[in-house]
Amino acid sequence: MIEDTNHIIIEAAHFYAGDDISQKELLLELQESIKIAKNSITILEKKGFFIERSLFIDDTEWADIWKGEKRKIHLESKSINGVRQAIVNEGYIPTFDFIESHFEHPAKNLAIDLLHLASKSEQFEIVEEQRILIEKITGKKIKLFGKNDNLDYPSCELLDLCVYQEKLFLSDVTITILPISYKAQQEKVKNLFLLLNKEPSIIVIYFSTDGNVVEINHFSNKTKLFNAILEELHLASDML
Repeated sequence: MIEDTNHIIIEAAHFYAGDDISQKELLLELQESIKIAKNSITILEKKGFFIERSLFIDDTEWADIWKGEKRKIHLESKSINGVRQAIVNEGYIPTFDFIESHFEHPAKNLAIDLLHLASKSEQFEIVEEQRILIEKITGKKIKLFGKNDNLDYPSCELLDLCVYQEKLFLSDVTITILPISYKAQQEKVKNLFLLLNKEPSIIVIYFSTDGNVVEINHFSNKTKLFNAILEELHLASDML
């Protein structure tokens, strides 16, 4: 057991409620994510950790109305329940469902804090009507708003920041299982935590298109002791 880290929330099967889960590629990604999550849970529970399972559900879409104008809609619970049931059928039964639309307003409030901190920081520049931060050293952009080109809706990075904060309110450590294609986006979330001057206990386990774990990534040094525990996921030694 690692001191002060008894309770862990693990997230697998990050999914979009509008996706057709019957598509082979999406189903395989879902199954690989759940397999890695279940293996991780088995390893951690053997070490005495208390694990709760979670899902993050993107329930928002934008429907074309007229001449490029889009309207935000929330997908019906029937669509969400259909995908959720497919996940349960894979043997992954979540305790928590984190629904994206529930974090829209908290994210907008958090953006105010981030903009205030960025205005006093030497690391960031604020551009485009306070919707984008730019890291001065790298020139990389971090959007605060503009998901699906909707400039009034929080970005994926800002929404993820809110979800992670909620998870860490409920647990000591959070572990997320994601395809490696998410890494660049998650690094931006990590930088938003740095702007908040926080060292969150977040681990992201990335897997490849063939379902192999390729990296265990830590948002801070506080969780690196987990490498010795999670080595049973058969990472190459140079990935740890």
